[in-house]
Amino acid sequence: MKWFRSSNGVVLLSFLALLSLLFRSYTDTAYILPGDYSGFGPNFGILWFFGYTVILGGWIWALVAAGKDSQGGLITLLVYSIVVALGFGAASLLVFVNYPVEILIYGSNFLFGSIAFVSVLFRLRAIR
Repeated sequence: MKWFRSSNGVVLLSFLALLSLLFRSYTDTAYILPGDYSGFGPNFGILWFFGYTVILGGWIWALVAAGKDSQGGLITLLVYSIVVALGFGAASLLVFVNYPVEILIYGSNFLFGSIAFVSVLFRLRAIR
């Protein structure tokens, strides 16, 4: 339990949540974007990649800041992990499941995002 609340534990668990989001972004880009959003035109793909780049860039900044026990970095990781757990994970499990492999993808978002959220929450309480 001590490692779970440590700075290294928070960074590693948040990085696992980031990896699950990267896996989700790859499958979205490879399979969902060409089929479901083809009517929006070619510029929609640029906006899609820009949106994921902004999310991932902010998350990497928060990981570096949280490694130094920055309260701003930890709060940012808290927000990112709950968005991944509830927005990308739980909501997608309830709405978008068409294939069995999607349960694995969305479930990993929910699982790793939830674990990272709890870990960051414990770390924030420990440094106050």
